Amino acid sequence: MCLLVGACWCLPAGAQTLAPVAAAANTEASRSVNALFEQAWEDSASRFPEWATYRGDNRYGDKLSDASEQALVARDTLTRRYLAQAQAIQRDTLSATERVSLDMFIGMQQRFIDHAQFPAWRTMSLGALGGMHTQLADLLSVSPTGSKERVLQMLARMAAYPLRLDQELVQLRKGLAAGWVPPKEVLQRVLSQIDGQLPTDVEASPFYAPFKRLPASISDADRSELQAAARQAINTHIAPAQRRLRDFVAGEYLPKAPADGALKNYADGVRVYEMLVRQQTTTNLGAQAIHDIGHRELKRLRAEMDGIRTQTKFDGNWAQFITYLNTDPPFFHTSPEALLAGYRDIAKRLDFELPKLFAELPRAPYGVMPLPAHMGSRAEYYNGPAL
Repeated sequence: MCLLVGACWCLPAGAQTLAPVAAAANTEASRSVNALFEQAWEDSASRFPEWATYRGDNRYGDKLSDASEQALVARDTLTRRYLAQAQAIQRDTLSATERVSLDMFIGMQQRFIDHAQFPAWRTMSLGALGGMHTQLADLLSVSPTGSKERVLQMLARMAAYPLRLDQELVQLRKGLAAGWVPPKEVLQRVLSQIDGQLPTDVEASPFYAPFKRLPASISDADRSELQAAARQAINTHIAPAQRRLRDFVAGEYLPKAPADGALKNYADGVRVYEMLVRQQTTTNLGAQAIHDIGHRELKRLRAEMDGIRTQTKFDGNWAQFITYLNTDPPFFHTSPEALLAGYRDIAKRLDFELPKLFAELPRAPYGVMPLPAHMGSRAEYYNGPAL
């Protein structure tokens, strides 16, 4: 079975690859395509050790990605080489699964190459939904803590963070010089998210949270030693780096941020938008055509909602109906705890309905959790399970 694996860590171009394909046909082309997948899979683990952790590979659990200019150039060069190798493989003797995997692999490499046409756009790594400023906390939250060796890997990553952050600052300043800065509202949320990671009590930091769940298999003496090392790493490495990032955002980045983040307002932004439309809709439709579809859908949905307003015999016009839906107390939970319980109840009720819709269900269970406090209010999202 061919797997496409993703991660929560926001990775630069070239990070995602296909897992080697099982049950492959025994032909020269088959051997070539699987060797390519194997090489790309291994390269991705060493070049993007964060992603390796997310997929359960701990060989590089003490490292962070190299985001230096030389590494970025090498990454793009490797992506172009992978694309050329993949396109040169003869498809005719591949199995059906291998052909699909090859198409997916080619598509991914091509997307990364398309991204490389817009280096300034690629520098915008700080977002309201997360980004470089939240990635270390996210990574530590999923890092294994089952042994002293694994915890020491985490501490090594914490020590490596200042260099990784400084590499990111170089890229952010390049984008700033080219006029590519996220909008003000986004960066204001970024500042809030950084502040939420720097409480006065270091043990309240999300960076320390993994050290509160060290297992009983780690001796009391080792646990105390590791926790002390974590507090020191946060104070010595992480907190100063995060404050440097905050100073940059508040002092250099935010003053240059536009009020309107529409891509049309950036240099080459229209071309970036068209590229994203192609990639995210998997069509050749232009931006205006997609926009027109959106308007037609809004019109259709508005008609359906008007029908519901009539069916419910609501005494008021459309504007009053919308106000009613957005403000009437029965439509809202009274506390964050009630909101969380409500969504969990919905999830459990859905469990009984899923077999009616799907012939096969995932074996991994799922659950609803509150968003980390330091992330503030943002859109809900899904995290995949452990490997």
